[in-house]
Amino acid sequence: MSISHSFRQPSNSFNYSAQGCGCSSACPDKFGCPPGVAPDFSIKRHDTQPPFKVSVKDCDGPLTLSGLVLEVNMWAKAKLKASIGDDETYFRLADDIGFEQAMVGDIIIMERARLPEHMLVIGFDENNKLVQVQRGYNGTTSTSWRKGTALRIYRILNGHAITETIIDDIEQLDGTILQDQIIESFLVYEWKPNDVCLPGCYWLEFKLLKMLDLVLFTPGKTWCGETHQTSGGYYFTGTGTTDSSVRLSYNSAKDIYNLPTEVWSEAFHVHSDGYYYTGTSHDDGSVFLSRTGIPVDDDICYTPDGTEDATALSVVLASAALDLSTISFIGEGLLPEDYGCNLGEGVEWVRRFPCDAEGFLIKIIESFTPEL
Repeated sequence: MSISHSFRQPSNSFNYSAQGCGCSSACPDKFGCPPGVAPDFSIKRHDTQPPFKVSVKDCDGPLTLSGLVLEVNMWAKAKLKASIGDDETYFRLADDIGFEQAMVGDIIIMERARLPEHMLVIGFDENNKLVQVQRGYNGTTSTSWRKGTALRIYRILNGHAITETIIDDIEQLDGTILQDQIIESFLVYEWKPNDVCLPGCYWLEFKLLKMLDLVLFTPGKTWCGETHQTSGGYYFTGTGTTDSSVRLSYNSAKDIYNLPTEVWSEAFHVHSDGYYYTGTSHDDGSVFLSRTGIPVDDDICYTPDGTEDATALSVVLASAALDLSTISFIGEGLLPEDYGCNLGEGVEWVRRFPCDAEGFLIKIIESFTPEL
């Protein structure tokens, strides 16, 4: 597949040969810009125009983007200057590269293929060039990291982007007209003020997703929330009957209530955690809805807030140092999706751009005239 690129600025601002060349062996500058590599796209700090716009096509011509979801990620690169323990909440970056690009609210992801740790940036020490973080963010586990460990500082993580398609009629050689043909297809990201608030070089990746048709299932397994009994003797979720209530089966031997596993065809809503739940609004009878119809493990029970671990199972990551007395293997009871091997709930397939490079190199140029 080939990719062509189009921007709402002069064409010579794009380096067509940089896409697959990677970085040179020399160190980047303090703003993370690799020497000798022209950026794929440049924008002034504090500007939000022009948008970043990429034309995409394959051997059959422009891609058909109808019905697809487009997301975008953008990050800066850095490395740890010194090793950190699993309880340390600040550190310095090697050669201070990346420090100028980190902002409160950014998410740091440590580069490890399995079970990477996420950290939320919460502060800075400008004099000592220290980054303060919240460890074990996004439900990940805090662990020790060695000096020189690579990390990515995400300014945008699974952000919303848009697709754009140009359609026109094409006249054939025989004079016939092919109507409503796709002439060009674009992936577009509209810059937001926070995206361009700090100068430097970043890498940007588009993620095109094909979603499965929306079919929601009640999740099965155990209900740990409030229950009530109707005059007919049936048990339901919640303290009272609403359109969120789901009928339960009662296991008197174990004194537990079980949820069914079946297609939910009644009202549903998206809760603040981003997941689907029963009912038009959230209450104590709302039940998490699955898109797979596959029940969870037996040690998990459901509440109106999603799931709760009924056995308080904990997993301790091994120390970074190879000390035989502290070796602790991880894997028993874990599935491939626990290591990020799934596409995400409701996703049929994913396609990333650029397809032949880590990302588009974006340079935010320093500007000394911010809005005051």
